[in-house]
Amino acid sequence: MIPIPGDLRDYLSVSSNRTLTFDDGEIRKVTLFAPEKLQLCTFDVDTYQFHLDGEFEQDPEKLYKFEGVDLVQSCEGYSPNGVLIWFPALQAYGSWDCDHHTILLYPDVTWTQIMMKPVLYFNGQWYPEQVAGEYLRPWKK
Repeated sequence: MIPIPGDLRDYLSVSSNRTLTFDDGEIRKVTLFAPEKLQLCTFDVDTYQFHLDGEFEQDPEKLYKFEGVDLVQSCEGYSPNGVLIWFPALQAYGSWDCDHHTILLYPDVTWTQIMMKPVLYFNGQWYPEQVAGEYLRPWKK
């Protein structure tokens, strides 16, 4: 089995918990994977968007890859890839923007906390100012 936090495993073990519907945000309905269907996937961060945002005078053209457990099996209106992820090596949840190749991490946030305000976290990549998140910048470590 893929290593995930206990509160997440307990939540996903109940089939009725795995479909969520929201009244707000870009993502309105999601279906989560059952624990036995979870897989490690690779998500990347590159420097291009950070260059466009003024962090680099010239794009250093660096690419970094991270393994994560993609939690969303399907969602309406968008690709489910990276909507909400558990990153075992980083011990953090986050989301991956497949168009801009950025990862928004939610450090020190548990699954229980995510489920208190799920619409914010499932829509975090569209509304990053609404969640306690930080963009992963591996070149700063």
